[in-house]
Amino acid sequence: MLDGVPDILIVGEAASGQETVDLAHRLQPDLILLDLRMPGLDGIGVTRIIKQSRPAVQVLFLTMFENPDTRSAAREAGASGYLCKDVSMSELVTAIHQVLQGKVLFD
Repeated sequence: MLDGVPDILIVGEAASGQETVDLAHRLQPDLILLDLRMPGLDGIGVTRIIKQSRPAVQVLFLTMFENPDTRSAAREAGASGYLCKDVSMSELVTAIHQVLQGKVLFD
């Protein structure tokens, strides 16, 4: 989805929560784009684990769930932003750049 976007380098993709944690520790990305629902460990759990060992990494949720409680849980876990999957590609790219610059994106 983001392949070929200038200034964004995809360093890994994961199929499960635990794989995301493992890749994050090994690859040390600047930003992790997460869904809430993943096999095994969910996105909130992934965020908590990763932020414990790498507090500077930015986590941006891209999900279909618009529940305010879920947004709040993501923020409390240490995420920097929360977007719904119906955002346009340009909105997603803008959000990624903003989060990398330290902006927090929660509606």
